[in-house]
Amino acid sequence: MKKVIYDCDNTMGLDNRDIDDGLALVYLVENKDVELLGVCTTYANDSLEYVHKQTLELVEDLGINLNVYKGRGKFEMNDYTGFGYKRFEDDGNFESNEAAKFIVEMANKYPNEIDLLATGSMQNLYDAYMIDNEIGEKLNSVVLMGGIIGDLYFGDKIMKELNFSVCPKGAEVAIKKYKNVSILTGNRCMDVEFGTNELDKVKALGNNIKNEFIINKIEKWMREFKEKYNYDSIVLWDVIAAIYLMNPDMFRDDFMSVVSTEEDLFEGRLVEGESATRVNIPIVLDDNKVNDEMIKVVFEG
Repeated sequence: MKKVIYDCDNTMGLDNRDIDDGLALVYLVENKDVELLGVCTTYANDSLEYVHKQTLELVEDLGINLNVYKGRGKFEMNDYTGFGYKRFEDDGNFESNEAAKFIVEMANKYPNEIDLLATGSMQNLYDAYMIDNEIGEKLNSVVLMGGIIGDLYFGDKIMKELNFSVCPKGAEVAIKKYKNVSILTGNRCMDVEFGTNELDKVKALGNNIKNEFIINKIEKWMREFKEKYNYDSIVLWDVIAAIYLMNPDMFRDDFMSVVSTEEDLFEGRLVEGESATRVNIPIVLDDNKVNDEMIKVVFEG
């Protein structure tokens, strides 16, 4: 059984916001091979305040017995479709970050046993490193959702990167100061589309309170995404990262030497070159199997 800490920017339940963090959380909770030690909240899909509130509500709505730790960082999302957001100057008070302190505490309690999944900004990973410069060596592995290796197209529209770009210094630290890092980039997840066929599979399983709750959230986001991008399917980015954490055999390893600077990461770009920093950029082997894994664990679990 894996000991997991999940660091996310969950906005399931907010209008015109992605639902994949919430689904990833349910996937981890329902997975019998996961001991979920806690959930940390950060910004990206929206401000830290909104993310933390929605995560507390999600845990309560689904009756999940889980501690939720609030991160740090001022951030305002003004235009989600256009990725119009405002960053505020960092006050440097990393020791006030309850999420980062929790990560450090658990890593010291269970050295080399914890797998950290991070699917929002990398602020909490940055702060954890500032609290304990050896944190990167104390975790078993780190799986990140974020970064791009080329433009992301949905139809004729480009989707900008959000997770690394909102806290580039955190992304740089996460990539270069933590060991056994795997990055599920936006590009590598694009083929795993969740559309009407997958939704029909879910509905065919029959409804209980949990399934009905999640189905309503998926349908809502599919309508909103169609309006924004004129695209019929969605990509459940963070769920794919969670599935990689638990089922690496569904992916092919592809290691990359990363030389990205903080400036590159302002756009979320992973730049390859001669570097001692090697990270895994996994490639999905079969998109249908990945979707089926999500459906089996989340809706049949």
